Amino acid sequence: MKNLIIMGAIAVLCGNFASAQEMTEEEYLAALEEALPGKLMNNPLDPRWQVYGEDAQKRVVDAEIPGQKAFRVKVKKAKSNPYDIAVQGNVRDAIEEGDVVLVAFWARAQSPSKTTGSGHMQFRLQKREAPYTGIVEGNVLLREEWQIHYLSGVASESYPAGGVSASFNVGHHAQTVELGQFYVMDMGPDVDPADLPSGSVDP
Repeated sequence: MKNLIIMGAIAVLCGNFASAQEMTEEEYLAALEEALPGKLMNNPLDPRWQVYGEDAQKRVVDAEIPGQKAFRVKVKKAKSNPYDIAVQGNVRDAIEEGDVVLVAFWARAQSPSKTTGSGHMQFRLQKREAPYTGIVEGNVLLREEWQIHYLSGVASESYPAGGVSASFNVGHHAQTVELGQFYVMDMGPDVDPADLPSGSVDP
């Protein structure tokens, strides 16, 4: 039920492509902020995707998800570590020590690992610079169908505006992964992470 509430808010607002296209960016973000819990810490319309690592192919493709676009990354050869090929998205706002942060993102395996039959991702909401302290982190299995994936964590220190990035680490397997919009929500210090959505949910 917890998953469905937030998923429903995202789907109702963003999944209605016709309505979304009629909004200005300011109106869209205001409506999204009102629909989602907590404070929205990033701009889902402008993730500023960057890819780190060798031998990765990347391009933007059409997709039947909010925003109607996805960022596709092909890992041609498995690397030693997931973070050897990483896709990073921008997080604009500051986070205070003790705040609980909820992350939701659209992702799928356009071409899963032939070894495992799944897509594999390590997600980290982390400090932008060394030592790359993690706030939210976890491993996610990806199906070929689009899903919304939820993870949460607690900030162990404060981070200034622009001091955090969302890192989607996909280098550990030969695979092709697609990423859609992601939503970083600061829930404040008085929320139990156990009460928040978790796992992967079909739209």
